[in-house]
Amino acid sequence: MFAVEPRRDCAHIAEAFCNDPLKFVGERTAIEANKCSADGCDHGVENWLCLTCLRLHCGRFANKHAVAHRDATGHAVAVGLADLSVHCYACDAYVQSPMLHTLLNALHEMKFGTTRPDAITRTADELAEMDRLEAAARGRRGGGGG
Repeated sequence: MFAVEPRRDCAHIAEAFCNDPLKFVGERTAIEANKCSADGCDHGVENWLCLTCLRLHCGRFANKHAVAHRDATGHAVAVGLADLSVHCYACDAYVQSPMLHTLLNALHEMKFGTTRPDAITRTADELAEMDRLEAAARGRRGGGGG
């Protein structure tokens, strides 16, 4: 049987990650409408939400606007609204990270009206890993503050 194994060490998540569910409040209508934001495209299936700027784009199997957005902006990480999977275009891999729990819980609640069945409380190890990833991203950006 074939199975996709997600990466657990993608540094791009911390570099450009919007983990504040409150930021989705202003974008909720666009996310719920699930229409590609590219000019002239209203594709509404299998769209991807950019985790840097929160814009929706259609995927590789439609008009490839998510890939074009990544190429134009360098925004590498997006979440698929069909199955809430997270993909990093820079790593060319699906990813999982403790940093994604809050985001995925918020999106799941928006989509289904309930919390994720597999929602878990962050462990001390997960929190430490989040701190490590965020510190590494700040170091690459040359910033010291939050």
